[in-house]
Amino acid sequence: MKSIKEWRDHWDKKNNISNSIEINGYCINGIPISKELYYKAIIEPTIRELDLKKDNHFLDVGCGSGMTLIEIEKLVSKSVGTDLSSELLKKYNGISETFVSDANNIPFKNRKFDRILIFGVAVYFPSFKYFKELIKKHLEILNDDGILLIG
Repeated sequence: MKSIKEWRDHWDKKNNISNSIEINGYCINGIPISKELYYKAIIEPTIRELDLKKDNHFLDVGCGSGMTLIEIEKLVSKSVGTDLSSELLKKYNGISETFVSDANNIPFKNRKFDRILIFGVAVYFPSFKYFKELIKKHLEILNDDGILLIG
């Protein structure tokens, strides 16, 4: 498995790709799927499963260039995104607060979230131990009646 640094380098090198769908690898035969298909296949089901409320405080872990974050921030009162790659975060142009951080070193000790999304990043975690520690840390910053969605 790759280390955090190796994954950071991998994602940072994708900064020359302008299509966020292509950056994330949502392609068929090397051709990025359409924004409409991405929205229908990824964004809509994610929003449905998160059961978002207007007053929710939302965290997107591994938000990358912010394709999902930019849609969800329209639906909640406060939203935050983190990503390992500062280069991908530079592509984000929404209103959410963002932080460069690997998923297991989140800068939110005392902050509580109503919804936390960890989508499309777990496959890049360096070990199962890392994943277990990450779950524990994120449950600590999730409100008691909150939703943690991992996909």
